[in-house]
Amino acid sequence: MDKSALELLISSLDQELAPKDQFRLEEALAASQELRQEREEFLRMRELVADLRVQRSNEFVDELMSKLPQQKESGFWADIVFLSPKVAAACIIFVVVSLLGVYIMEGRLNSEIIIGVEQLTPEDAYSIQEQKVSKKREKEALPFEMPKKK
Repeated sequence: MDKSALELLISSLDQELAPKDQFRLEEALAASQELRQEREEFLRMRELVADLRVQRSNEFVDELMSKLPQQKESGFWADIVFLSPKVAAACIIFVVVSLLGVYIMEGRLNSEIIIGVEQLTPEDAYSIQEQKVSKKREKEALPFEMPKKK
């Protein structure tokens, strides 16, 4: 069997040949029984491969979707409402553990201890505010930014 005739045969299966090449292929097919058998095998393989294509079915998708839990609404607020019980439980546990830690460290609980101002006097609060204001004025007065201390 001629190699160029086999290449023409393969090309003819994929695309239409030029008239000159088509004529050469027909002559080669007429002259060679082996080439005709090869063409028949290629055509049978093409049919078999065509039958292998997967038939798409929506049954699988429908069955899978029916097994998933259904959520009535979607969107940001629906997600928040869905997660709220879990988030609320985690927040409550965090607050209880934090308050327990404060109680263990200080021996008592009151609002001043919880927010950390049990020994802060009004004069202290005033001096802290004055320090913040003076630092802000210093920054504004400088024409360049001071390097930060490490």
